[in-house]
Amino acid sequence: MCSRWLARIAGALLSCRPLSQSLALSGVVLSSWHAVLVLASLPVLDRSLLHRVAFLSGHFGVVTYLPPKPPTDHSYFVIDSAAPDWLAEVLREYNWHVLQLPGKSDYDAINSTMRSKSSKIPQHRWAELDRYDFVVWFDDKFQVNVSAAYRTISSWPPHAAVALHRHPKRCTASFPGCSVMEEVDAAVQQQNRYRRQESITRAYVREQQRLGRQLAGHPLYQAGFIVYWQRHRQTDSFQATWMDHIAVAGINDQVSLFFVAQIFAESIIEFTRDWGRQLWDGQRILVAPGTFIALLVNSVCRLFVRALVCVCVCVCVFLPSTRPTSQPRWGLHVYL
Repeated sequence: MCSRWLARIAGALLSCRPLSQSLALSGVVLSSWHAVLVLASLPVLDRSLLHRVAFLSGHFGVVTYLPPKPPTDHSYFVIDSAAPDWLAEVLREYNWHVLQLPGKSDYDAINSTMRSKSSKIPQHRWAELDRYDFVVWFDDKFQVNVSAAYRTISSWPPHAAVALHRHPKRCTASFPGCSVMEEVDAAVQQQNRYRRQESITRAYVREQQRLGRQLAGHPLYQAGFIVYWQRHRQTDSFQATWMDHIAVAGINDQVSLFFVAQIFAESIIEFTRDWGRQLWDGQRILVAPGTFIALLVNSVCRLFVRALVCVCVCVCVFLPSTRPTSQPRWGLHVYL
């Protein structure tokens, strides 16, 4: 088993694939090891549930990190139809089902971020997802807690169309007094793409307030982890409304989600279990042992393969050929 994974990593390195791809290979290798543990930890549930739930993630623009694949055969990853061929190859190699969104993202962060909303809010774009009762979306920077998702879905209330998890960093201590402006201000301070859209985001918030929606007193949910019940009559309306709000509010979908959640409050439940963990923040790898091991494996294998190639070249060049040939005795020969 170990040799097979190392061979695949070595193959990626010999093919001169980017470091991000090799890192993805290593990360998925590690996730496959813990898959058995995750599945073994599941309680005795309706076995059909395992075939009724799809896990969905995606990435658009420049690829810097790929998440560990959930240990299930029903995991889907959305990419641009114009994405590099190697990206789809890597995803399929490790048993992701690849979905493609027509068109491509340019190098502009706002354009690629806006396109990502189409995977987060699927709206029946892909027939492959329609056969599932539940779709669990998780951001590509996350490692999703599969067992927690299954446990929540196993006791799903009939009135709920969507399950949302509170933001792990904002409005944690100040609720219910905190305002959605805490998210607006924090995002503007942290990333340039949000600063570029600050004016339209603030204008959107003022318009929602004018329409009678509250700026405080409601949970601030994160948009990186969502569970949709696709058979609920309100799910389609929730997704369509959210997309309409995103078109006006801009790329900070957690701001628009704050107000959309007020509109569909009766059809939303709070996901209270541990949803998973963030492995990548868009700029650096966070404290995640599996990812650091992946980096170590990648570095060691890269050095090993380079040394092996050097040895092979030296042997071929400097050792005499054992086959009779009219060519010079010394040199690199390729026999077909």
